[in-house]
Amino acid sequence: MQDNYDRIKADNAEIFAISIQDVPATRITVNRENLEFPVLSDTNLDAVKPFNVEVPVDTGALNPSTFLLESDGTVVWKSIDTFDKRVPTTRIMKELSKLW
Repeated sequence: MQDNYDRIKADNAEIFAISIQDVPATRITVNRENLEFPVLSDTNLDAVKPFNVEVPVDTGALNPSTFLLESDGTVVWKSIDTFDKRVPTTRIMKELSKLW
């Protein structure tokens, strides 16, 4: 998604990533991956609970998930993935283009 961030911003959209790591660990990830979009730390899962994203017991991490929301917060598309199979960025961009 980082590779498409300028296009997404140009189309008046935004990316928010949510991590269940604490703030210092999240900053390390942001710096390591050179992410320019906001990455939120949500160790209590407050932001993700409403989206029903499971936390597999054996991983201690959220299932990788993508949600497209309207400006009012309405979910218009989602993909809840696994660590070994994630929705391709091209698919996310295709779904996002339907909103533009």
